[in-house]
Amino acid sequence: MAKKKTEEIFELFQYFQKSLENQPPVEAMREEIRMMNFKIKPLHGDVSFLDFNNNQLIEVLWRLGKLDDFFQKEFGRLRPKQQEIFLGFFHNLHNNLQKKLNQLNLKTKKPTAFDAPILEMEIIKEKLDKRKPN
Repeated sequence: MAKKKTEEIFELFQYFQKSLENQPPVEAMREEIRMMNFKIKPLHGDVSFLDFNNNQLIEVLWRLGKLDDFFQKEFGRLRPKQQEIFLGFFHNLHNNLQKKLNQLNLKTKKPTAFDAPILEMEIIKEKLDKRKPN
């Protein structure tokens, strides 16, 4: 029975990954990212010399946003044992996207001696509260 659960989750992720292959043009991805409500918070270093219009950055952010949407949609539908398997696949895919993000060259200008050699930032996808205020 556990094998069948694993196969179902694996097929769900295969379907999701195939949906990512049909990505829209970069401009459409930029617009979707704006609607995803990402916030970038510098933790260490200067982000002023980074190119946030880098197409590879846009693609990875778009994929991360789609992965988050996929997680929000599917995770609650699963039984606890399936959720455990789902989390394993999710973390693997999420880690791969984070590695790609870490490997991007986003510099627009050469940093000076005063710029921190290391940049660390946090990218957060804010959740919009869909409930109406009283």
